[in-house]
Amino acid sequence: MKFLRTYFPLKLCKYHLKALSDFESVSDSSIIVYKNELYLRLVFNTKEKQLNNSNVLGIDIGIAKPIICSDGKQFGSGAFIKHKKIEFGKKRARNQKHKDQITQKQSNWTNDLNHKLSRQLVDYCLLQSIDVLGLEALKGNQLANRRFRKYTWAFKDLLNKITYKAQDAGLKVVGVDPAYTSQRCHKCGDISKGNRQTQDRFHCGKCTYTANADINAAKNIWYLTVLNGSLCESDHGCFKPEASVL
Repeated sequence: MKFLRTYFPLKLCKYHLKALSDFESVSDSSIIVYKNELYLRLVFNTKEKQLNNSNVLGIDIGIAKPIICSDGKQFGSGAFIKHKKIEFGKKRARNQKHKDQITQKQSNWTNDLNHKLSRQLVDYCLLQSIDVLGLEALKGNQLANRRFRKYTWAFKDLLNKITYKAQDAGLKVVGVDPAYTSQRCHKCGDISKGNRQTQDRFHCGKCTYTANADINAAKNIWYLTVLNGSLCESDHGCFKPEASVL
């Protein structure tokens, strides 16, 4: 690595070597000095991987569980997230002089947890031979369903991390409009606000289908993903790949 006309040895771990194996072009780079050590921040594009679009998994970003899959698999704990956010809030209230540092720690913890959750999901997709991932295409940073929300979270950041990790692993990511996915019955298609009775219970007033509300929403996202999947051939309805970051 060359910095200020001087060459420095670059130390790479196995993770970095694996990431660079699909290197295509540099998008951005910068040198960071931290505790008298130089760090290279490298943003790069990877080669597009080939896949067959046969196995689809719908993902609902939820409250009780941050990630809910259409096959019933769930990742993370909303109760744990809520507990940690309350802890950080109490620490800030007790230590006003260090509130900025505490806020930074919370931000780092949020970023780290979203990285772990997104990695767990993508690893699961690879084990299950999933080819296409259906995600909510959020217009803002928050979930569309506000009725049963008990805490705020970096949902947009979580979706972004899922997206670039999935695409880096060779999965196609399809974005669907999440409108009415929490109210629509996966079995009969009936849409009613009364179908979503509580945060975790879905009961269709038309066909009497009963299920976990988040899993029902994930199955609706799966359904919309299958419908919208063909649009990806013309790059509509798909998330664009984001550059990988080292």
